[in-house]
Amino acid sequence: MNLDPRRITQLFASRRLATSLMVSWMALLLIWVVPFQFYRLTEAEVANIVLRERFFHIVYALVVVSLSFCMLQRLGPVIRRAARLPGAAPSGGPAPVRVEGAYEAARADRALADAGYATRVVRPEWAWGTRNRWSGLGTIVLHVGILLVMFAAVPQLDARRNFVGRAVVAEGETFDGAAASYNSVDTSAPPPALSFTLDRVTAAFHEDILLFTRLDGAVRDANDKRHTVKVSAPWIAGPATAVALEDFGYAPIVEVSALGKSKAAVYKMKVFPPGTEDSLDVRLDTPSDYRIYLKVLPDYVDRGGSAGSKSFNLSNPRFIVTPARILADRTDRRLGEPLTVGIGEPARAQEVTVTVKGVRTYGVFRVTSSPSAPFLIAALACLGIGGAVRALFPRSEAVIRSSEGAVEVAATVDLYRGAERAAVGRLARCWEEAR
Repeated sequence: MNLDPRRITQLFASRRLATSLMVSWMALLLIWVVPFQFYRLTEAEVANIVLRERFFHIVYALVVVSLSFCMLQRLGPVIRRAARLPGAAPSGGPAPVRVEGAYEAARADRALADAGYATRVVRPEWAWGTRNRWSGLGTIVLHVGILLVMFAAVPQLDARRNFVGRAVVAEGETFDGAAASYNSVDTSAPPPALSFTLDRVTAAFHEDILLFTRLDGAVRDANDKRHTVKVSAPWIAGPATAVALEDFGYAPIVEVSALGKSKAAVYKMKVFPPGTEDSLDVRLDTPSDYRIYLKVLPDYVDRGGSAGSKSFNLSNPRFIVTPARILADRTDRRLGEPLTVGIGEPARAQEVTVTVKGVRTYGVFRVTSSPSAPFLIAALACLGIGGAVRALFPRSEAVIRSSEGAVEVAATVDLYRGAERAAVGRLARCWEEAR
C-alpha cells in the first residue's frame, strides 16, 4: 500500500474530520457519562468508568492527533504570511477608495506611518504597510492552549492519580494533611503534602434568607503566610493542589459535668441552618455515658414564648440543649425538657449540667490535587494570551497606489470585516494630512 504523507496530513488536518471527532466525543459524553451523574456517583467513580472503556481512548487520541495536525498545517502559512514582504503591487482590500492628489512615495510613507502601519514597503508606484504583523501567531498560541487542555485531561481520567478529599476544620485548628484527618476521600490517590491553620470563617447572609452574601476563610500555611479561601476563589496551595471552601457550620465549645466529672471540647456539629438538631456523645468515666442534643439559634428572638432566630447571622446566639443518658443498647433516654440557654449559662437536667462556653465556626474544605493542574494553568494562559492577541490586535494590511492617474487606498483587517471601512477612512485622512 502506497501511503502518501501529504494525503495523510490533509486527512487528519481537515475541518470535516475534526468536526466529526468532536461531535463523536460529545455524543459519547452525553450517552455514556452524563447518565451516571443522575446516580450521584463521585468524580472518581465516573472517571473509572471512562478509564475502562477503550473506545473513549481511541476517540480521544484521534481528537488530539487531528488537533495537532491542524496546528502544524496552519503554522507554516501563518509564519510565511507574517514574514512576507510584497515584491509587486499588492491587490489591497475589497473596496478601494480614490483620494485626491498625485501619488508620491514619501507622502504615502508618511500616511502609512501616521495610520499606525509599522512595517512598510514603499515603491515609486505603490506603498504597502502592515500593523500587528505577528498577531496571526495568536491563532497558534490558541491551538497550543487547546492541545494542552487535551493532554491535561488524560491524567484526569485516572482516579488513581487524582486526589479529592474534604476536611472539616474549626477556627483555631491546624489541619496537618494526613489521610486520617480528612472526613471523606473520593479517590485512592495519596493526599498531597498540605498543612494550614484556620484563623477565621466569615459567613454573612441576606436577612432571613439562606443566601450567602459572604463566605470566606482566612488561613495560614506552614510558613505562616496568610491566604483567603473563597467559594469561587480557591487557594492554590501548590503547583497541583487547590483548596476551596465549600460550606461552613457551627462548632460549639461544650462542657458537660456529671457526678463530679467534667469534660470540655469543641464539637463540629451539623446544626446549620438554625433549628437543625444534632447530638454529641460524652464519656465522663461515670456509670453512664451521655448524649447531648443541641440546636443553635444564631440570632435569637422570642416569638410569643417560642424560641426562634431572626436571621442566619451569628449575632445573638442561644442554644436549645437536651441532655440524655445512653442506655446499654446505645439508645438513649432524655433527662428532661429542652432548655434554652445563652453562652456561659448552665443547662441542668438531673445529675447532668451542660454549659456552652462559646461557639466557633468551621469550614468544609475541598482539597484537590492532580498532576494535570500545571498543564491546565499553562493552557489557560495560552488561551487567554492567544485570544487577546487575535481579538485586540488584529492584523491589518494597507495599500496606497497609483491607478490610472489617480491614487487609491485600500485596507484589510483580520477577523473584523466591518472594520475595513474604518481603516480605509483613517488611511484616506492620513493621506490628506500628509501633504
